[in-house]
Amino acid sequence: MEKEPISSSSQDIPMQIKILSWFGIIFGSMYLLYSIVNIILSFLDRTQGDVGNNILILLYGLPVVIFSTGFMNKQKWGWIGYTAILGIIVL
Repeated sequence: MEKEPISSSSQDIPMQIKILSWFGIIFGSMYLLYSIVNIILSFLDRTQGDVGNNILILLYGLPVVIFSTGFMNKQKWGWIGYTAILGIIVL
């Protein structure tokens, strides 16, 4: 009797993990989109005073998306990073 190979298809991921990971991906993507648009608009308006703040927002959104993707794929580093980021958001 042969065992079936263990696969990480989307069917064996619990619904709570899917919801939390998609929340993180959408949340982080909004930060990325907001910062990129503001950086472009600040250069077009020739007001580069807020570029530093927008780069910080960009650097915040990128790890959220990366850890959320790892969390969705059940990676250990995704669980740890996503938990840490959610903890920082709550604090």
